[in-house]
Amino acid sequence: MWEIHHLWGTPVLVAVGLFEDMYLDLFKDADQLEPYELLTGFDNEIVESGRLLWQLSQDVKNMPDILPLFQQHDVQTIVAHIQKFPLNHPFIKQLNEYLKKYGIMADIVMLAQPFWRENPESAIRMIQNNLNQNKETFNPSELARKRLQKQKDVQNKLKSYPKPVVQKFESLLEKAQICNQLWEGHTFWLDYPATYYTRCAILESARRLVQSNTLRQEQDVFT
Repeated sequence: MWEIHHLWGTPVLVAVGLFEDMYLDLFKDADQLEPYELLTGFDNEIVESGRLLWQLSQDVKNMPDILPLFQQHDVQTIVAHIQKFPLNHPFIKQLNEYLKKYGIMADIVMLAQPFWRENPESAIRMIQNNLNQNKETFNPSELARKRLQKQKDVQNKLKSYPKPVVQKFESLLEKAQICNQLWEGHTFWLDYPATYYTRCAILESARRLVQSNTLRQEQDVFT
């Protein structure tokens, strides 16, 4: 999997770089970040994971036995409490369903660090933070709207350029948009699973080493 990561990484960055160079060459008054306004606002698994946590936070508002936990306690206390809830509790069912797909995510992608399936504190923290926000502050379609508007503005500017220049720009834009989506999503499809499943194999080996009294505790395998 890491081989795939390195094989596609360079072409992706080159495609985005070529588009950035042409954009800045055509529009001399643009700042360095302006080209990227045309590359954002596409859906990916990371965006979807955040959207689902937002929805879960809204559902919590209608759970009288769960809502006070998020309002009155810190993350560690919340996790300790929800572990006592039955598996068929609506919140537990939704959380487990979320972690089934997105639990391979991690705050720090390292073999020695737990992933969300092992420790859901990060997901719980995001739910708690979402509860403190207004609904208007979470609008994943806003970036897409801005991108489309920016694209219309740029198309108007390009009307004064020769057709071959416009065609080259549009071609580079299309490729850069695809490649930027790959770049934004690659952590979920490559980095997370490659590290997570390697960690699982290491921990299984560690458990057996503990059973044979070769290690004192599983975490020692990372030291």
